[in-house]
Amino acid sequence: MWFRDGQQLPSANTTNIKIYNTPTASYLEVTPDSQTDFGSYNCTATNTIGSESKEFLLIQADVPSAPSIEQVEPYSSTALVRFDEPDANGGVPVLKYKVEWRTVGQMDWVRKEYEADDGENTHHMWEGEGETG
Repeated sequence: MWFRDGQQLPSANTTNIKIYNTPTASYLEVTPDSQTDFGSYNCTATNTIGSESKEFLLIQADVPSAPSIEQVEPYSSTALVRFDEPDANGGVPVLKYKVEWRTVGQMDWVRKEYEADDGENTHHMWEGEGETG
């Protein structure tokens, strides 16, 4: 069972909170509508052996700062970009980077997402090819 401020969820007046139950797990999905949706949530599991509770904090993340580009090496059909992680991550780990580029003289931008590495390195290197046609 899920609780917020001592009240069992979902309550009749909440449309932004959903609970999904399976035989072995319970999942809480919160789509924040306002600042009051952030804070502490509690899940309590009970069976014939006993009861266990766990608290979860939903915090509002800020937009991370931009990574600083350290090096750009253009090639005939690709480019290598090297950059440092952002100074500020917005309060949550950076999992992906969205990259946009366009070829000189072209109007359309190419967009691609790249997975962040495991955080052991402070530099990231990727190659991206421009689209043709």
